[in-house]
Amino acid sequence: MKPLRLAFQAFGPYVGRQEIDFSLLGRAGLFLIRGVTGAGKTFLLDAITYALYGQSSGGSRGTFAEMRCQRAEATISTEVLFEFERGGQQYRFVRRMEPGSGKILSDVFYLNRDGGVESFYETPGTAQAAEKAAELTGLGYDQFRQAVILPQGQFERLLTAEPSETGELLTTLFDIAHWGEAARRLREQAEAEQQELEELRQKKAALCRAAGCAQEGKLRITKQEIQERVEQLKKELASVTQAMAQESRGLEEAVALENAFSRLEEAVQQTEHLEARADEQQHRRETLGLRALSEPYERWRRAVRDARLSRENVQFSRLAEADCGKQRTALDTEEQQMIAQRALLRQRAER
Repeated sequence: MKPLRLAFQAFGPYVGRQEIDFSLLGRAGLFLIRGVTGAGKTFLLDAITYALYGQSSGGSRGTFAEMRCQRAEATISTEVLFEFERGGQQYRFVRRMEPGSGKILSDVFYLNRDGGVESFYETPGTAQAAEKAAELTGLGYDQFRQAVILPQGQFERLLTAEPSETGELLTTLFDIAHWGEAARRLREQAEAEQQELEELRQKKAALCRAAGCAQEGKLRITKQEIQERVEQLKKELASVTQAMAQESRGLEEAVALENAFSRLEEAVQQTEHLEARADEQQHRRETLGLRALSEPYERWRRAVRDARLSRENVQFSRLAEADCGKQRTALDTEEQQMIAQRALLRQRAER
C-alpha cells in the first residue's frame, strides 16, 4: 500500500481543512513526522485508521464522534479522507459525521479508466468500508495497527507478542501464507515417498526370501542369469520366426503355382470345348447349305423344263436363278464368318 493523500477537517486539534500530499514527501522513499508533544502527530495516524477502519490508531482514544474538534463551528462536518495506491489502482476512503445529527457516513471509491471516481457500493455503510479496507490491504484493524502504524507505546507489543500471534502477523504482513502451504505439501509428499520406499524395501526383502537368497547380492546374480536366459530365448524366437516366414513364403509360392496350373488346365478344357463346337458348327453349316440349295435348284430345273414348254415361264426361271445366286452369296458370307470365329477361338485358347 502506497499512501497518496490525507485530508481532514474538524478532527482532533485541527479546526480547518488540512491536506497532506504524500506523493511529494515520498520521493526520497523516507520521511519523518516530528513535532513537540501535543502538536498532533498521532492524530495524523488516527486520521488514516479512522478513514479505513473507523477506529483510532491506538485503539483507546474514543469513537469518531469523540474525535471531533471542540473548537470547530457547529455547521462544519468532521471528515477524514485517505487515498492510497495498491497494485497500480488508486482507492479513496471517506468518513464524515454530519453536523447536528451526528450521523456517520462512510464510502469507498476507486479511480476508473477515464480518471473518474466511482463508489464500490450503491448504499455504503461503515462496516462495509472496514471490510473493504481489510480486503484491499490484506490486514485487519489490529494487524494494521501493529504492522503499519505501530503507535506510541505499542511497539513493544510486537516484540513481546506470543510466537503464534507474531507468526500470524508476519505471515499476513509479508504475504507468505502460500509458502507455508507449499512447505506443508512438500512435507506430506516427502512422508508419502518415505512410506513408499519402506514398502518397496519390505517387498524386496520378501522377494529375496521367496527366491531362497540369503543375501541381496545372490538375488542380483540370479536376476542377471534370468536376463541372460531371456535374451537367449529372444534370439531363438527371432530365428524360429524367420524360418517360419521363409516357409510361409514358400507355401504362398506353391499355392500360387498350383492356382496357375489350375487356370491353365481350365483354359485347355475350354479350348477343346470351343474346337468341338466349331467342328459341330461347320457340319451344321454344310448340312444347312445343302438343304438351302436343293430347293432353289429344283425350282430352277422345273423352270428350265417349263421354259421349254412355254416362253411365258422364261421370266420365272430368271427370277429363280437370281434367288439361287443370293442364297449362294449368303452361304459364302456365313462360311467366312464361321472360319474367322473359329480362328479367333483358337487364338484365345492358345493364350
